[in-house]
Amino acid sequence: MTSPSRLCRTVLILSTFGALLTAGACSPAAPVTTCDEADLVVGLVAQDQLIPQLERYEITATDARGPLAKQVWDTTSVTPPFPAELALKARADAPLTVRVEGFAGALRDGNDPAPPPPGLRSTIVRTAVVTPGCGPKRLLRMRLESSCASDTSGGLACGATQTCSAGTCVSSTVAPTTLETYASNWPQTEPDSCSKPSGGPPQVFVGTGQTDYLALASGAEVRAETGPQGGHHIWIAVRMTQLNQNGTTITITGVQPDTGLKAPRTSVVFSFEPDEGGFCKVYGIRYQLDAEGQAIESFLGHPLDVTAELRDRTGRVVSATTHLRVATTLL
Repeated sequence: MTSPSRLCRTVLILSTFGALLTAGACSPAAPVTTCDEADLVVGLVAQDQLIPQLERYEITATDARGPLAKQVWDTTSVTPPFPAELALKARADAPLTVRVEGFAGALRDGNDPAPPPPGLRSTIVRTAVVTPGCGPKRLLRMRLESSCASDTSGGLACGATQTCSAGTCVSSTVAPTTLETYASNWPQTEPDSCSKPSGGPPQVFVGTGQTDYLALASGAEVRAETGPQGGHHIWIAVRMTQLNQNGTTITITGVQPDTGLKAPRTSVVFSFEPDEGGFCKVYGIRYQLDAEGQAIESFLGHPLDVTAELRDRTGRVVSATTHLRVATTLL
C-alpha cells in the first residue's frame, strides 16, 4: 500500500508534469508579420568607363500582374546620369523582375571623345528577380559593368534565369536577406570589393592588355598601334588592392630613361573589376604616346618607364612603375 506521503509526491510530480505539458500545448504561437505591399527602391550605378558609351538607359519592373513601373533616362541631358533610383510599390510575397537596359550608338573606349554614330541599339542588359518581403523600405542595388557590354544586341547573352555580372552569367535571383534598408546616402555606402578594413596597405602593379590584365616583366616589349582617331598608343592595365573600386583616378605618365623624352600625362577614372587573390584590375587604358605632337618614331625601339598613380576617393595615393620597351615596328 502506498503511503499517503508517497502518493502525494506522486500526484505532485504528475501534476507538475501535466501542468508543464498543458502549458507547452497551449502556449500562443509567435506572432507572424504579414503585409500586402512592400516599398522597394532600385538603386542603379554604372562603371565609370561604361558611362560615356551609354546614351540612354531604362529601368522596368514587372510582376505576375504586369508592368509596375518604367523610367527612362537620357544620359546626354542628365548630369550626372548615375546614380539613379526607381521607387516601387510591390507585392511583398510575390517575385518581381527588374530589368535594366542600356542603349548606345557605338561601343568605344572611355577615352575616345568622338560621338557615336546616330541610331541607338541595346548594348547591355541586367536583370534581377526578388521577393521584397515585409519590413522597412528596402534597397535593391544594381550595377552596369563594361565587361557585360557587347556589340551584339542586348549585351552578353545569358540564360532565361541568369544575368551578366563581372562578365559572367550568374543567377538573376536575389535573396531577400541581401536587401538593405534604404538610406538616401546608399551610393556612398556601396560595398567595396577592392578595399577591406583589414586588408593591409595598398598595392599597385602596372601591366598591359586591352581586354584583360597581363603582367609585364621588366624590359618586356610592347607594340604601339594606330588608334581609330589617329595617333599611336600602347595598352596599359593596372592591378591593385586596398583602394576604392569606384571613383579612383588613374594617372599615367611615361619617360624614356635613355633620352629623357616624356610621353603625355593621361588621367582616367575607371571602375575596377575583382580579380584573383583579393586584387582588382582595370584594363583597356589607351595611352597615346604622340598625343602632344611628338613623332611616334621617337618612341619606337626605345625603353619607356611607365608610371601609374592611383588616387582613390578617400585620398589614398599609391603609384608603381614598370620598365618596358616600345617595339621598333607598329602593330
